[in-house]
Amino acid sequence: MTATWALTDDPFQFAAQAAPLLAARLEHNLLATIAADVRGSSSRGPVLFAVACDGDGEPRAAALRTPPWPLLVIGTDEVPVEPLLERWLERDAPLPGVGGPAESSRAVADAYVSLTGAGSKLAMREAMQSLEQVSAPERPPRGRLREAATHEVGLLIEWERAFRAEAGVTGGDPEPAVRARMERGAAFIWDDEGPVCTVGRARTYAAVARVGPVYTPPEHRRRGYGSAAVAAVAQRALDGDADRCMLLSDLANPTASGVYHRLGFRQFAEWHDYAFMGSGAPLPLQP
Repeated sequence: MTATWALTDDPFQFAAQAAPLLAARLEHNLLATIAADVRGSSSRGPVLFAVACDGDGEPRAAALRTPPWPLLVIGTDEVPVEPLLERWLERDAPLPGVGGPAESSRAVADAYVSLTGAGSKLAMREAMQSLEQVSAPERPPRGRLREAATHEVGLLIEWERAFRAEAGVTGGDPEPAVRARMERGAAFIWDDEGPVCTVGRARTYAAVARVGPVYTPPEHRRRGYGSAAVAAVAQRALDGDADRCMLLSDLANPTASGVYHRLGFRQFAEWHDYAFMGSGAPLPLQP
């Protein structure tokens, strides 16, 4: 497919150009919600976007990066990526890695290695799962879901840091992400005589609500708190402004995937993160 890449650091210009593509497929939700978060932030750092449009002006592929996170791409399995990388690297180099739906991320990783001579490795494979109706746990645990309180921000930052460490996510300060969720009323706690689990939720985009991250401290695990919290957050979203919920789960963790399957989530695609070696930067995976 013939398409022309255009780069911009204007999140509103990107949204106007890429909107039909971002809303077209569930696989595009992560990139779409990150772009929405950038537009809604009054203190955003450097960020770069790209859209590839065909001869009719229709968006076919898109990319963005919010340092220190890797480049994120969608739609590049059908669009040449060498022109994207050649222009991107003039403004933002080196890249720590790339993430996206499996075919898109692999295409960019291969092109980056070819252009730069850097090494590349598949760092993480995640299942992209969705549901339209929640199957509540048959044996719900004690407690209830509630929004996190302002005074609990320190606890949630600590838990976010622990979650990232366990998931192998490096780079980036967790505090801005936690505070942003709390400001949107999208940071939740399962409370059983005190906080025992937390679940976040992204902005709803194209009637899809992405659930996560999900974290239960080790001392509170194997009691069903995480499962109940995810079910409750998903149901709250479906009762509100979402027609569908989705989440990403590490394919190396079949236990978590089994829990989500019992709640009604079904895999529809894979998201792959590649690390670039010899680029001079470590890979911080997108949370």
